[in-house]
Amino acid sequence: MMANTDTVTGLPNRNAIHQQISLALELAKEDETGVVYLDLDNFKKVNDAYGHMFGDQLLQAVSLAILSCLGKDQTLARLGGDDSWCWRSTPARRRWRRWRRAFSSVCASPSVSA
Repeated sequence: MMANTDTVTGLPNRNAIHQQISLALELAKEDETGVVYLDLDNFKKVNDAYGHMFGDQLLQAVSLAILSCLGKDQTLARLGGDDSWCWRSTPARRRWRRWRRAFSSVCASPSVSA
C-alpha cells in the first residue's frame, strides 16, 4: 500500500490526488471538473539560500494560505519535489473566478511572500 500523505505539508500526495482526480473524472461524466497546477517560482533558490528547514516552513505556510481559500469540495495536494501543487474541484465557472481572486490576494499578503 502506498502512502497518500506528504510528510512536509500533511496534504494528499501525488498518488492520492491522482486517485481523487481519476474518480472525479469518472463521476463527473458531462459535468465540469477542473485541475489547477501551481508552481512556486524560484523555490530552489529559497532552499539554497535559507536551508531546507525554512523551505519546508514556507511550503507549510503556502499550503495553509491556499487551503484558507478553498471550499469543502476542493482538494489541495503536493505533487512532490519542492514546488509543485495540484488542486481539483468540480466548481462552476464563477467559483473558479472567485477562487482566483482570493488566491491572488493571499499571494500578495506579506505573511506569505518570501
